[in-house]
Amino acid sequence: MSDALSLVLALAVLVLLALIVWLARKTIALSSAAGAGTELRNENERLERELRGAIAAAASETRLESSARVGQLQTALLAQVAQLAGAQGAQLATFGQQVGQIGDGQQQNARAQREESALALRNFGADLQRQGAELARQIQTQLAEVRQTWKRACRRCRRATKRAWSKCARRSKKNCRPRWRRA
Repeated sequence: MSDALSLVLALAVLVLLALIVWLARKTIALSSAAGAGTELRNENERLERELRGAIAAAASETRLESSARVGQLQTALLAQVAQLAGAQGAQLATFGQQVGQIGDGQQQNARAQREESALALRNFGADLQRQGAELARQIQTQLAEVRQTWKRACRRCRRATKRAWSKCARRSKKNCRPRWRRA
């Protein structure tokens, strides 16, 4: 029994030593873990600061690159707009020249039509004058013929007279009313 007891006691001492060692290690580990936790917190804070700085630097760099690209895009767009404005200006100038040419052509056509109308009116006036002169000559000729073929005569006695009112010698002593008759 004493062997068993010494064995149990030895075993109990061993378990106690193991427990003490285990507790000592745990305490050392906890104290080192506490020191390591503080150190870990400090390290984490340092990493966070570096990460924030890196993010800020990257954001700043990205903004600079973005603004540079926006500037390049703006320059390219301005160049294209200027090029388009130049092309449109050239097209408008060409269109203006074409409109001017059309206007000149229309003015020439209008001038030619006015000249043609004026010539037609002059010809028409000359034709009217010629026709009027021709009609006047024909009327004069016909009047001369009528004057030669007709004489003045008394209505009652059919005797030729020279005056508009004359005394009729045949039937009455009254004034006769003359009329025209064929000679």
